[in-house]
Amino acid sequence: MNAETVDKQPRFLSLQEIADDLGESVETVRGWAQDGRLAPLYGLPNGKRKVLRDDYEKWLRTQVIDRRHPGTRACHRSSVR
Repeated sequence: MNAETVDKQPRFLSLQEIADDLGESVETVRGWAQDGRLAPLYGLPNGKRKVLRDDYEKWLRTQVIDRRHPGTRACHRSSVR
């Protein structure tokens, strides 16, 4: 990926974009966000709530792959609380 490609990526991701990326419903992702199990949400001036791409990518690296459903991820942190 070159610098020009990186610059064209949106800074924020919608819950729908995250749901599509994870293969989950937007309702499920919204529930994770409301429960605090997703990267932080930011309220934008237009009233939309979105996640910073960098925060999402960091959060994604902390998730455990759900082996029962290949291609999906379990929404919990890999560290023990």
